[in-house]
Formats: sequence, structure tokens, C-alpha cells
Amino acid sequence: MRIGVAQFFHESNSFCPSMTTEEHFRADAYLTGDNLFDRWRDTDSEIAGILDVAGEDLDIELVPVIGAWSWPSGPVTDVVYVKVARAIISACLEDRLDGLLLCLHGAAVTETHLDAEGDLLDAIRHRVGRDFPIVATLDFHANVSPRMVELLDGFVGYKTYPHVDYRERGQDACRMIASIAREEIAPTIGYSHPPLLFVPQRQWTAYDPMLPIMQRAHEIEQHDDRVLVANVFGGFCYSDTPYAGFSTSVITNNNPDLAQYYADELAQMAWDNRQKFVPELLYVTDAVTQAVKASDGLTVLVDIGDNIGGGTPGDGTGALQAVLASGLPRCVAVINDPEAALECHRAGAGARLNLSIGGKVDHFHGETVSVSAQGVGLSDGIFQLEDPHSHLASIAGTRIDMGASATV
Repeated sequence: MRIGVAQFFHESNSFCPSMTTEEHFRADAYLTGDNLFDRWRDTDSEIAGILDVAGEDLDIELVPVIGAWSWPSGPVTDVVYVKVARAIISACLEDRLDGLLLCLHGAAVTETHLDAEGDLLDAIRHRVGRDFPIVATLDFHANVSPRMVELLDGFVGYKTYPHVDYRERGQDACRMIASIAREEIAPTIGYSHPPLLFVPQRQWTAYDPMLPIMQRAHEIEQHDDRVLVANVFGGFCYSDTPYAGFSTSVITNNNPDLAQYYADELAQMAWDNRQKFVPELLYVTDAVTQAVKASDGLTVLVDIGDNIGGGTPGDGTGALQAVLASGLPRCVAVINDPEAALECHRAGAGARLNLSIGGKVDHFHGETVSVSAQGVGLSDGIFQLEDPHSHLASIAGTRIDMGASATV
């Protein structure tokens, strides 16, 4: 069997004022042909997992189609989205494929599509028909829409946050589509989307309140052989769409009533414990006060409203302003400000200069801070991700270019 493999992966922050263009994708991972497999083969990614299974099953021939992957940021331009969609549809029609594996995020938004993955699947189905098997991997933070559920034959979501199981889920998806193509299974999907919108810091899968839901999903998978997969999705609250939020989906082998029963059961667990998902947060001034009083150890102040892993600009100044006002004697602040970094590079190592730092991208993340600075070090911002067990396990070993950087 010839199975196409394609990737359209982006977590879109609707509140970010800048768009994610083709240039952004090309700077991260925009790949065609064998380059798609070469890029991800030696990582812990979904595509690596797909390659694992195909390497063991001689009946599977994988056909690389296109891969578009970029860091979380603002909505995707329609231009790059249409290019990806056309490439996938063309491959389905021209490459004699027996099925399609899609590596999706599930929370992509474009200029004109609030449900980008749903629209993509709709466009593919319009050309290939209902009998063509399509299976997807989805991020734990996917905002799963009814249209996605209707148009996919099956899908497998990450079971961990932080995400450390990309490769395993790719393996699951590849096994599923092979079984569908061989007519060994007939997937039926149950789906529930209660009115719940959870912030990321209450979605850790190894801790309450998400842990018992994940444990129950695991029990369903392990102890009922009628179940193919039990998915729990935390959702992505910064993708401002009608389908944002928590959802569950259970896939059974030709048993739709059972699938819906289990999906509803998992969703009810979240609804019954919804108050536990409300975070207890500190005001920034209180957090800094606690840091000042800390007698030992390292204190990390995290501005969760400026989460670059969720597509924000990373130039928030709220914590920096509070730290400067407190007189805290020793601290390190990290601010994404290319303009200030380039100014430091122009001045040279060790130079003294007045800088305006942060708060330049939008009005959500504080005012620009003016400081008198002493240059300490300059860097080209190029480094290699090393930790294979981190949240970024799927791209461990990747060369990252942050651009000109400076320590002052």
C-alpha cells in the first residue's frame, strides 16, 4: 500500500498582530520530497514514528508529500496555507496513493479560516471522496472541531503535556491507517466538546486535575479491546475560534455507541472538576516580593501572559518593571527585542548605551522600559537543541537561529 505523508503544523495565536508567512515556515521547516523524511528521521517526532512502523511493515510504502512546520505565532497567511493544501491534494490525485497520513496541530488559524485543519480536510475530501483513508496525529492542544471529526477516518492525539510522546503517536497513526487500508478495522468516532476553556498551566497531564482524566483514558484503551484510541485534548485557549477548548474523542472498531459513551464519560470528568482547572496566580508585584524574601535557591518568575510557546512576542515587560522597582540585587531577564540586540551589536562588546527594551510588538505585554546598560556579551544566537527528553523532544538535535543576541 502507498501511504502519503504530509505535515501542516502550526499553533496560531489569534491575538498576535503579525501574520505567519511562508518565509517563517521556510525558516523553520518547509520541505518536499525526501527532504521531509530526512529532516525528521532522527528526531522523536510523529514522522519518525511513522517511519519506524513502515520500516517494520514491508507492505507499507511511504510517499513524502510536503511538510510545513513553524513555531507558534500569529495566524497563517492564506498564501502558504493554499500552497500546502494544493500540494497535498495533487499528491492524492496523481501519486496513486492508497491513503494519507497527516501530521497536524489542530489549532491552526489562517486569514480567512478559523478552522484551518477542518477546511483542509474538507478540500481534500472534495477531491478524493469518502472511501480514501485519512488518519492524522494531533497536538494535545488541538481545538478539535466537528468537521475534523467528520472528515477524518481516525486520529491520534498526544497523551502528554509537556509533550514527550510525539514518536509513539506517529507509530499509532501509521498502524491505524495500515489496518484501515487492509480492511481489518472500521473506525467509528465518539466526540464531546463541553464548554470548557482551560489555560495551559492547568493542563499538565502528570498532575491533577488533568491526571485522572488521562488515567481513565488509558484504562479505556487498555481494558476494552473494542477501543482503538481514547483521545483527550486540553485545547488551545489563545486560538480565538468557536472550537477552542477541551474535547474528547474515542475511536472504536465499528461501535459508534460505545465510542460516544466513553467520549461523554471523559468529558463529564472534566466538567465535574471544572473548578479545579482555575489557576491560582500571583500578581507580579507579589511574586517579586516573594522572590526578594527567598533565602536560597533559584526563583523563576514566569509571565504566563507572554508565553512564547503559545505564540506571543516574548517582549513582555511586566516582570522586568517589577524587578527593577524592587531593587532585587541579582536577576536575569530574557526579552525578545531584535532592535535592542542589534543596537548592542552596533555599539560593540562592553559598550555603555541607553536602551529601550520590550513592549514593542503589541499593547498586551507592557510598556517599553528605558535602561542605562553596560554591554556584557554578544552572540549570533545560533545553538543546537540537545535535550531529547524535553518538551521540544521532536526537534532535539535541531540547529536554532535566534538572531543577533546580546547580554547587558
